[in-house]
Amino acid sequence: MRKAKEASGNPLASAGLLVMLIRMSILRVSKVAVVSVVSTLLMGFGMQGAAAQVEFQVAWPSLFFERPIDLEFLPTDLGWHCLVAEQRSGCIYAVRGEGRRAQRSLVLDLSQQLVAKGKNEEGLLSLCVAPDVLESGAVYVAYTTQSEPRCTRVSRWQLDLKGDGRIQTDSELVIIEVEQPYRNHNGCDLKFGPDGMLYVSLGDGGSQRDPMGHAQNRQTLLGSILRLDVSASTTEQPYRVPKDNPFVGGDEWCSEIWAYGLRNVWRMSFDPADGSLWAGDVGQNHWEEINIIQRGGNYGWNIREGSGPLPLVKNDGAQLPGAVVSSHQHQSADLIDPIFSYPHNQDGGFSVVGGCVYRGAQELLPMGTYVFADYIVPVVWGLQRTAAGVVNVSRLTTGPNQVSHFACDAAGELWCTSFDGQVYRLVAVP
Repeated sequence: MRKAKEASGNPLASAGLLVMLIRMSILRVSKVAVVSVVSTLLMGFGMQGAAAQVEFQVAWPSLFFERPIDLEFLPTDLGWHCLVAEQRSGCIYAVRGEGRRAQRSLVLDLSQQLVAKGKNEEGLLSLCVAPDVLESGAVYVAYTTQSEPRCTRVSRWQLDLKGDGRIQTDSELVIIEVEQPYRNHNGCDLKFGPDGMLYVSLGDGGSQRDPMGHAQNRQTLLGSILRLDVSASTTEQPYRVPKDNPFVGGDEWCSEIWAYGLRNVWRMSFDPADGSLWAGDVGQNHWEEINIIQRGGNYGWNIREGSGPLPLVKNDGAQLPGAVVSSHQHQSADLIDPIFSYPHNQDGGFSVVGGCVYRGAQELLPMGTYVFADYIVPVVWGLQRTAAGVVNVSRLTTGPNQVSHFACDAAGELWCTSFDGQVYRLVAVP
């Protein structure tokens, strides 16, 4: 097992005082008013207001979860509908049934193995079901460890396929650990790609503005998306590096890296139609990003935020931490622009939540619409690209508040979790 020694907020945002201000603002005005202002302000950045024809409804009114952070659907042969993970408690529940008849059962409790203090971005971070789960029973979980130095740990666990379907508590196989210097920017996400590889997103290590320069340093795993082969994991060799990873072939760079220059990816997903990898990257003080991740791509952090340079001084002239670059370096051809970015403002948003490309059987949205949200402002957006590459973004619906994760079920229909304790599904407005 490789234990990568690395150097560093709120799981979705590090906007500090600005986040508190927007929360206070939301409390002072009606939700309808906020949405109206959001639509108006963001139209200048390619976002357009739109009459809602869909909405998110509570999927299981009788069930409540403590800060649900991930939702993964299971093959119907397993008897359970899906798995829901709670961030702070470290509990994973299996759910079966529909509506008010839905029931849940605890399948794994990691409360004694993880740390989740206060409002820090720690705890159970993500889970992912192996594509061959019906044969392997493998489920992958990412969480922050209690032991020092604190780490983000990705482990494989085994479902009891012949018993009650619970996760075997003694089955943990640690795949990788990455040391975390600070308690924020732990936005780890796990996804299997269409190539069968496990993709792992890691924040830049935390604090503010990536003071240790991790995201531009390919000798560290922080601020990157990793690509690992876990098809033949053992205790001695928990993963292999795929031979076609972009930085294979020498000791200069970490060969696990698939893409880098990322601040704190909060949720990524693959388009089931073309296999493209989409990611929402949470910004610092100015811009939120939607990126399409390419092999070997450098997405610019902390040289820039969005498509512009990262400011190096405060308004009073005081130096800020971060990369010291020339005035033109942020325009380097080596840096990949986000497909879309939107600015921070009191009514627009501060913390992107990456979503999914919609390919649902019910055709609730135009096929190929990328759905995403903002953690602070209760609005869900849809992004579409024309054949000419023009990006159009429109408001799909209001809420829920504090969206933490999007997922698509076997039929391609869209669900989300919210830190209000509920799980939602997208439906047509009657």
